[in-house]
Amino acid sequence: MNCNPQALLAATLLLLPSGWLAADPIDRAKIAADARWVVHLDVDALRASRIGTNLLQGIVADQAASIKARASLDLPGIIRGTRSLTIYGADYESGSQGRGILLWQGAVEIEQIATAYLIQQAEAAKSGGSSIHRIREKPFPIYSLGDDIHAAVRPGGGLILGRSIDQIDNAARVLDGEANSLSTSNSFTSFPPLAGNFFFLAFAGAFGDDVRIHAQANVLKLTNGGRLAIGEQAGNLEIELILDARDDEATANIQQVAQGMLALAILTQGSNPELQDLMRRAAVTVDGRQVRMRLSIPADLAERQIEAGQPDAAADSSNK
Repeated sequence: MNCNPQALLAATLLLLPSGWLAADPIDRAKIAADARWVVHLDVDALRASRIGTNLLQGIVADQAASIKARASLDLPGIIRGTRSLTIYGADYESGSQGRGILLWQGAVEIEQIATAYLIQQAEAAKSGGSSIHRIREKPFPIYSLGDDIHAAVRPGGGLILGRSIDQIDNAARVLDGEANSLSTSNSFTSFPPLAGNFFFLAFAGAFGDDVRIHAQANVLKLTNGGRLAIGEQAGNLEIELILDARDDEATANIQQVAQGMLALAILTQGSNPELQDLMRRAAVTVDGRQVRMRLSIPADLAERQIEAGQPDAAADSSNK
Protein backbone atom coordinates (compact mmCIF):
# COMPACT_ATOMS: atom_id res chain seq x y z
CA MET A 1 0.00 0.00 0.00
CA ASN A 2 1.27 3.44 -0.89
CA CYS A 3 0.24 5.83 1.85
CA ASN A 4 2.21 8.65 3.40
CA PRO A 5 2.91 8.76 7.16
CA GLN A 6 0.31 11.48 7.71
CA ALA A 7 -2.50 9.31 6.36
CA LEU A 8 -1.28 6.26 8.25
CA LEU A 9 -1.07 8.28 11.46
CA ALA A 10 -4.59 9.56 11.03
CA ALA A 11 -5.94 6.05 10.51
CA THR A 12 -3.98 4.63 13.40
CA LEU A 13 -4.92 7.33 15.88
CA LEU A 14 -8.59 7.20 15.09
CA LEU A 15 -8.83 3.44 15.07
CA LEU A 16 -6.13 1.78 17.11
CA PRO A 17 -6.81 3.17 20.60
CA SER A 18 -10.12 1.36 20.70
CA GLY A 19 -11.45 -0.90 23.28
CA TRP A 20 -10.75 -4.51 23.85
CA LEU A 21 -13.55 -6.90 24.12
CA ALA A 22 -15.76 -7.52 27.09
CA ALA A 23 -17.29 -10.81 28.21
CA ASP A 24 -20.65 -9.64 26.86
CA PRO A 25 -21.48 -11.02 23.42
CA ILE A 26 -20.29 -9.13 20.38
CA ASP A 27 -23.04 -7.15 18.68
CA ARG A 28 -23.46 -9.59 15.80
CA ALA A 29 -25.86 -7.22 14.05
CA LYS A 30 -22.90 -4.94 13.20
CA ILE A 31 -20.87 -7.64 11.44
CA ALA A 32 -21.55 -8.87 7.91
CA ALA A 33 -23.01 -12.37 7.61
CA ASP A 34 -20.18 -13.55 5.34
CA ALA A 35 -17.45 -12.78 7.90
CA ARG A 36 -14.98 -15.67 8.18
CA TRP A 37 -13.02 -14.07 11.02
CA VAL A 38 -13.70 -11.43 13.65
CA VAL A 39 -11.51 -9.55 16.14
CA HIS A 40 -13.29 -7.46 18.74
CA LEU A 41 -11.79 -5.15 21.36
CA ASP A 42 -13.54 -3.27 24.16
CA VAL A 43 -11.72 -0.35 25.77
CA ASP A 44 -14.27 -0.11 28.57
CA ALA A 45 -13.37 -3.63 29.72
CA LEU A 46 -9.69 -2.88 29.19
CA ARG A 47 -9.90 0.27 31.32
CA ALA A 48 -11.67 -1.71 34.05
CA SER A 49 -8.76 -4.15 34.28
CA ARG A 50 -5.54 -3.62 36.18
CA ILE A 51 -3.40 -4.54 33.20
CA GLY A 52 -5.43 -2.37 30.85
CA THR A 53 -5.23 0.67 33.11
CA ASN A 54 -1.44 0.47 33.25
CA LEU A 55 -1.14 -0.33 29.55
CA LEU A 56 -3.25 2.67 28.50
CA GLN A 57 -1.37 4.94 30.87
CA GLY A 58 1.89 3.74 29.33
CA ILE A 59 0.65 4.38 25.80
CA VAL A 60 -0.41 7.91 26.72
CA ALA A 61 2.88 8.62 28.50
CA ASP A 62 4.94 7.35 25.57
CA GLN A 63 2.96 8.65 22.60
CA ALA A 64 0.68 11.55 23.55
CA ALA A 65 3.20 14.38 23.12
CA SER A 66 4.51 13.08 19.81
CA ILE A 67 1.03 12.56 18.39
CA LYS A 68 -0.07 16.00 19.56
CA ALA A 69 2.92 17.59 17.83
CA ARG A 70 2.61 15.65 14.59
CA ALA A 71 -1.14 15.54 14.06
CA SER A 72 -2.68 17.93 16.62
CA LEU A 73 -4.73 15.07 18.03
CA ASP A 74 -5.45 14.55 21.72
CA LEU A 75 -4.57 10.90 22.40
CA PRO A 76 -5.95 10.79 25.98
CA GLY A 77 -9.22 12.28 24.72
CA ILE A 78 -9.43 9.79 21.86
CA ILE A 79 -8.88 6.86 24.24
CA ARG A 80 -11.48 8.18 26.69
CA GLY A 81 -13.98 8.61 23.87
CA THR A 82 -13.48 5.15 22.39
CA ARG A 83 -15.79 2.24 23.18
CA SER A 84 -14.94 -0.53 20.75
CA LEU A 85 -13.01 -1.67 17.75
CA THR A 86 -14.20 -4.50 15.52
CA ILE A 87 -12.26 -5.93 12.61
CA TYR A 88 -13.75 -8.61 10.37
CA GLY A 89 -13.15 -10.13 6.98
CA ALA A 90 -14.81 -12.30 4.39
CA ASP A 91 -11.60 -14.10 3.42
CA TYR A 92 -8.07 -14.80 4.60
CA GLU A 93 -6.31 -12.86 1.86
CA SER A 94 -3.73 -10.29 2.86
CA GLY A 95 -2.84 -6.93 1.37
CA SER A 96 -4.99 -5.19 -1.20
CA GLN A 97 -6.72 -8.46 -2.15
CA GLY A 98 -8.24 -8.92 1.29
CA ARG A 99 -11.88 -8.14 2.05
CA GLY A 100 -11.61 -6.71 5.54
CA ILE A 101 -13.45 -4.00 7.46
CA LEU A 102 -12.37 -2.05 10.52
CA LEU A 103 -15.21 -0.51 12.53
CA TRP A 104 -14.48 2.04 15.29
CA GLN A 105 -17.25 3.10 17.65
CA GLY A 106 -17.24 5.62 20.46
CA ALA A 107 -18.31 9.08 21.51
CA VAL A 108 -20.07 11.41 19.10
CA GLU A 109 -17.35 13.97 19.77
CA ILE A 110 -14.71 11.62 18.32
CA GLU A 111 -16.84 11.11 15.22
CA GLN A 112 -17.03 14.87 14.87
CA ILE A 113 -13.26 15.20 15.30
CA ALA A 114 -12.69 12.52 12.67
CA THR A 115 -15.09 14.21 10.27
CA ALA A 116 -13.45 17.60 10.73
CA TYR A 117 -9.97 16.11 10.31
CA LEU A 118 -10.88 14.32 7.07
CA ILE A 119 -12.55 17.43 5.64
CA GLN A 120 -9.56 19.61 6.52
CA GLN A 121 -7.10 17.16 5.01
CA ALA A 122 -9.17 16.74 1.86
CA GLU A 123 -9.23 20.51 1.38
CA ALA A 124 -5.49 20.69 2.02
CA ALA A 125 -4.97 18.00 -0.62
CA LYS A 126 -6.31 20.37 -3.28
CA SER A 127 -3.14 22.41 -2.92
CA GLY A 128 -0.84 19.45 -2.37
CA GLY A 129 -0.79 19.72 1.41
CA SER A 130 -2.22 16.28 2.12
CA SER A 131 -2.70 12.88 0.52
CA ILE A 132 -6.21 12.38 1.92
CA HIS A 133 -8.82 12.92 -0.81
CA ARG A 134 -12.60 12.96 -0.75
CA ILE A 135 -13.53 10.59 -3.57
CA ARG A 136 -17.30 10.54 -3.08
CA GLU A 137 -19.85 12.91 -1.56
CA LYS A 138 -23.19 11.04 -1.57
CA PRO A 139 -24.98 9.16 -0.10
CA PHE A 140 -22.21 9.77 2.48
CA PRO A 141 -18.63 11.01 2.03
CA ILE A 142 -15.84 8.51 1.50
CA TYR A 143 -12.17 9.47 1.72
CA SER A 144 -9.08 7.85 0.28
CA LEU A 145 -6.18 7.52 2.73
CA GLY A 146 -3.93 5.85 0.15
CA ASP A 147 -4.07 3.58 -2.87
CA ASP A 148 -6.19 0.90 -1.21
CA ILE A 149 -7.48 2.30 2.10
CA HIS A 150 -10.74 4.22 2.32
CA ALA A 151 -12.60 5.74 5.25
CA ALA A 152 -16.07 7.00 6.07
CA VAL A 153 -17.73 8.40 9.17
CA ARG A 154 -21.31 7.36 9.86
CA PRO A 155 -22.82 9.68 12.52
CA GLY A 156 -23.92 7.46 15.38
CA GLY A 157 -22.45 4.42 13.65
CA GLY A 158 -18.76 5.09 13.97
CA LEU A 159 -15.82 5.16 11.60
CA ILE A 160 -15.40 2.55 8.86
CA LEU A 161 -12.16 1.65 7.10
CA GLY A 162 -12.04 -0.70 4.12
CA ARG A 163 -10.03 -1.57 1.05
CA SER A 164 -12.67 -0.39 -1.40
CA ILE A 165 -15.75 1.80 -1.71
CA ASP A 166 -17.92 -1.30 -2.20
CA GLN A 167 -16.67 -2.82 1.05
CA ILE A 168 -17.43 0.35 2.99
CA ASP A 169 -20.89 0.59 1.41
CA ASN A 170 -21.66 -3.01 2.39
CA ALA A 171 -20.45 -2.41 5.97
CA ALA A 172 -22.69 0.67 6.15
CA ARG A 173 -25.68 -1.34 4.92
CA VAL A 174 -25.04 -3.91 7.66
CA LEU A 175 -24.93 -1.14 10.30
CA ASP A 176 -28.18 0.28 8.92
CA GLY A 177 -29.89 -3.13 8.99
CA GLU A 178 -30.16 -3.21 5.20
CA ALA A 179 -27.83 -6.21 4.66
CA ASN A 180 -27.50 -9.61 6.31
CA SER A 181 -25.43 -9.73 9.49
CA LEU A 182 -24.10 -12.40 11.84
CA SER A 183 -27.31 -12.00 13.84
CA THR A 184 -28.95 -14.15 11.14
CA SER A 185 -26.09 -16.69 11.06
CA ASN A 186 -24.90 -19.58 13.23
CA SER A 187 -21.25 -18.71 12.65
CA PHE A 188 -19.06 -18.72 15.79
CA THR A 189 -21.88 -19.92 18.05
CA SER A 190 -20.50 -23.37 18.96
CA PHE A 191 -18.17 -22.14 21.72
CA PRO A 192 -19.04 -22.16 25.44
CA PRO A 193 -19.94 -18.89 27.21
CA LEU A 194 -17.12 -16.81 28.67
CA ALA A 195 -17.01 -16.04 32.39
CA GLY A 196 -14.99 -13.06 33.56
CA ASN A 197 -13.86 -9.70 32.27
CA PHE A 198 -12.46 -10.56 28.84
CA PHE A 199 -11.17 -7.59 26.88
CA PHE A 200 -9.99 -9.33 23.71
CA LEU A 201 -11.86 -11.84 21.59
CA ALA A 202 -11.08 -13.32 18.19
CA PHE A 203 -13.00 -15.86 16.12
CA ALA A 204 -11.94 -17.67 12.97
CA GLY A 205 -14.02 -19.91 10.73
CA ALA A 206 -12.84 -22.99 8.88
CA PHE A 207 -9.48 -22.81 7.10
CA GLY A 208 -10.24 -24.51 3.78
CA ASP A 209 -7.66 -26.04 1.47
CA ASP A 210 -7.75 -22.82 -0.54
CA VAL A 211 -6.47 -20.75 2.40
CA ARG A 212 -2.77 -19.95 2.21
CA ILE A 213 -1.18 -20.18 5.65
CA HIS A 214 2.30 -20.99 6.89
CA ALA A 215 3.12 -24.69 6.46
CA GLN A 216 3.77 -25.06 10.20
CA ALA A 217 0.21 -23.87 10.86
CA ASN A 218 -1.49 -26.36 8.54
CA VAL A 219 -2.89 -28.13 11.60
CA LEU A 220 -5.47 -25.33 11.65
CA LYS A 221 -6.95 -26.85 8.50
CA LEU A 222 -8.08 -29.76 10.69
CA THR A 223 -10.50 -27.42 12.47
CA ASN A 224 -13.91 -25.91 11.86
CA GLY A 225 -12.61 -22.75 13.49
CA GLY A 226 -11.44 -21.39 16.81
CA ARG A 227 -11.75 -18.73 19.48
CA LEU A 228 -9.07 -16.81 21.37
CA ALA A 229 -10.03 -14.83 24.47
CA ILE A 230 -7.85 -12.71 26.75
CA GLY A 231 -9.03 -10.98 29.90
CA GLU A 232 -8.61 -10.47 33.61
CA GLN A 233 -10.26 -12.44 36.37
CA ALA A 234 -9.58 -12.67 40.11
CA GLY A 235 -6.26 -10.84 39.76
CA ASN A 236 -5.02 -13.03 36.92
CA LEU A 237 -4.52 -12.50 33.21
CA GLU A 238 -6.55 -15.27 31.57
CA ILE A 239 -5.69 -16.58 28.10
CA GLU A 240 -7.95 -19.18 26.52
CA LEU A 241 -7.78 -20.79 23.09
CA ILE A 242 -10.40 -23.24 21.81
CA LEU A 243 -10.03 -25.11 18.52
CA ASP A 244 -13.09 -26.90 17.12
CA ALA A 245 -11.80 -30.07 15.41
CA ARG A 246 -13.43 -31.56 12.32
CA ASP A 247 -13.48 -35.19 13.55
CA ASP A 248 -12.17 -37.48 16.28
CA GLU A 249 -8.82 -38.07 14.56
CA ALA A 250 -8.32 -34.34 14.11
CA THR A 251 -9.18 -33.82 17.79
CA ALA A 252 -6.43 -36.21 18.87
CA ASN A 253 -3.91 -34.65 16.49
CA ILE A 254 -4.70 -31.10 17.59
CA GLN A 255 -4.45 -32.07 21.26
CA GLN A 256 -1.02 -33.63 20.72
CA VAL A 257 0.21 -30.58 18.79
CA ALA A 258 -1.06 -28.27 21.54
CA GLN A 259 0.68 -30.29 24.22
CA GLY A 260 3.90 -30.32 22.18
CA MET A 261 3.80 -26.56 21.65
CA LEU A 262 3.22 -26.01 25.36
CA ALA A 263 6.16 -28.26 26.23
CA LEU A 264 8.38 -26.35 23.81
CA ALA A 265 7.28 -23.03 25.30
CA ILE A 266 8.12 -24.31 28.79
CA LEU A 267 11.62 -25.31 27.68
CA THR A 268 12.28 -21.92 26.08
CA GLN A 269 11.51 -20.16 29.38
CA GLY A 270 14.48 -21.71 31.19
CA SER A 271 15.80 -18.26 32.14
CA ASN A 272 12.41 -17.26 33.58
CA PRO A 273 11.56 -19.91 36.21
CA GLU A 274 8.51 -18.02 37.51
CA LEU A 275 6.83 -17.96 34.10
CA GLN A 276 8.06 -21.48 33.37
CA ASP A 277 6.34 -22.78 36.50
CA LEU A 278 3.08 -21.08 35.54
CA MET A 279 3.19 -22.56 32.04
CA ARG A 280 3.62 -26.03 33.54
CA ARG A 281 0.23 -25.50 35.16
CA ALA A 282 -1.43 -24.55 31.88
CA ALA A 283 -4.27 -26.88 30.97
CA VAL A 284 -4.89 -28.63 27.66
CA THR A 285 -8.29 -30.34 27.81
CA VAL A 286 -10.77 -31.89 25.39
CA ASP A 287 -14.54 -31.53 25.45
CA GLY A 288 -16.12 -33.48 22.63
CA ARG A 289 -14.24 -32.25 19.56
CA GLN A 290 -13.13 -28.99 21.11
CA VAL A 291 -9.52 -28.74 22.28
CA ARG A 292 -9.15 -26.09 24.99
CA MET A 293 -5.94 -24.47 26.22
CA ARG A 294 -6.03 -22.09 29.17
CA LEU A 295 -3.27 -20.21 30.98
CA SER A 296 -3.63 -18.02 34.08
CA ILE A 297 -0.88 -15.52 34.86
CA PRO A 298 -0.89 -13.26 37.95
CA ALA A 299 -1.49 -9.68 36.80
CA ASP A 300 1.71 -8.38 38.41
CA LEU A 301 3.80 -11.00 36.61
CA ALA A 302 2.04 -10.22 33.31
CA GLU A 303 2.81 -6.53 33.79
CA ARG A 304 6.47 -7.29 34.40
CA GLN A 305 6.62 -9.42 31.27
CA ILE A 306 5.02 -6.66 29.21
CA GLU A 307 7.40 -4.05 30.61
CA ALA A 308 10.39 -6.32 29.95
CA GLY A 309 9.36 -6.54 26.30
CA GLN A 310 9.34 -2.77 25.82
CA PRO A 311 12.37 -1.34 23.94
CA ASP A 312 13.02 1.28 26.64
CA ALA A 313 12.90 -1.34 29.37
CA ALA A 314 15.32 -3.58 27.48
CA ALA A 315 17.69 -0.66 26.95
CA ASP A 316 17.52 0.35 30.59
CA SER A 317 18.23 -3.22 31.64
CA SER A 318 21.24 -3.50 29.37
CA ASN A 319 22.69 -0.26 30.77
CA LYS A 320 22.53 -1.36 34.37
